Amino acid sequence: MGAVIFSNPQGLTVERIEESLRNVFDQGELFIAHQLGLPELFPYITEPICEDDHCYHEYESVELMNRSSTCFGVRTIDELLDKVRNVGQKGWDVFTPADRIPYLSVYTEESSQI
Repeated sequence: MGAVIFSNPQGLTVERIEESLRNVFDQGELFIAHQLGLPELFPYITEPICEDDHCYHEYESVELMNRSSTCFGVRTIDELLDKVRNVGQKGWDVFTPADRIPYLSVYTEESSQI
């Protein structure tokens, strides 16, 4: 599992963010990380890829955090939602995971909190 932290200067509610994401994600929960500028984390990179492996990441949840503004990345949640909408209009670029191995991060316990 991975996580990404965004600032929320517009004060969007968790419900609004969640609805915006689920409306665009494939089957309400699947997305292709690199199309959104998010890190790709595939647990099978260190093992042979089989025909059941796929390119999607699974969305789990959004939660608000009370942290100082210095803890957040440079992207805002609004920027992510704009990107999600743009990709949703164009469509998800499905790929074979083996084709992107040189670009992928290896999933480790340390990389689970991005």
